[in-house]
Amino acid sequence: MPFNFKKIDEEKTFIARIENRDIVCEARKVEFSKKIGYILWLKQTRRSYSRTNYDNNRIISRNLHTFKDYYTVNKGVLELLKKAEKFAATDATILIEGENGTGKEILAQAIHMNSFRKNNVFVPINMTTISPNLLESELFGYEEGTFTGALKGGKIGLFEMADGGTVFIDEIGDAPLEVQAKLLRVLEEKRIRRIGGIEEIPIDVRIIAATNKNLLELVKENKFRLDLFFRLNILPLKTIPLRERKQDIEYLLKYFINVNYLHL
Repeated sequence: MPFNFKKIDEEKTFIARIENRDIVCEARKVEFSKKIGYILWLKQTRRSYSRTNYDNNRIISRNLHTFKDYYTVNKGVLELLKKAEKFAATDATILIEGENGTGKEILAQAIHMNSFRKNNVFVPINMTTISPNLLESELFGYEEGTFTGALKGGKIGLFEMADGGTVFIDEIGDAPLEVQAKLLRVLEEKRIRRIGGIEEIPIDVRIIAATNKNLLELVKENKFRLDLFFRLNILPLKTIPLRERKQDIEYLLKYFINVNYLHL
């Protein structure tokens, strides 16, 4: 695929077809001694579905939130955002705890968009919106002929689709115990196995999990694995509900009134 490097402002990710192989190219413009050059990172895609994954990148990663979208004047929240920005510079697993409606997914998207994975996919998974019977196949995929009605050629899971990017697991406290065991292996080994498959597939993903439940209480009730909690809770963040940041009420009211007025 021909590519015009003069179109690159700062950095660009694209797919090139070289000797019948899909090559992921990341190009960055650099200037030195008044001369302009380009640094290229080349990565051969492992499977035929990778082109689809990178095409999906433009869909899944479109219009993601940044830290500027977390509107607040509250000192505690500003400190939270500052901490999240520092966490974004790492590749460690993050656990976001907080009540519903406190912007946990906005925070997760902002972390992704402020990380070195920002040019790759952001895949959100909500444990409560996927049927328990389908959850494992959605996460890890399956091989052809695994069960009646399985797609020809099998199906890739969300973790494979997110290779190179970020997986956001919302409502992690509602994950069934058998799925928790597989999530633990993903965190420990960075590998997944499709349902009905033998091959272990290496994946490169950053995991951000979120919950509105007290995971340690769930551990005491034998509903959540303690080892998984420790693997998730590497970099913890806790959101603050609006009732504890009253100065934000007036600020947000004025902000949304102005936004609506401008769109009239």
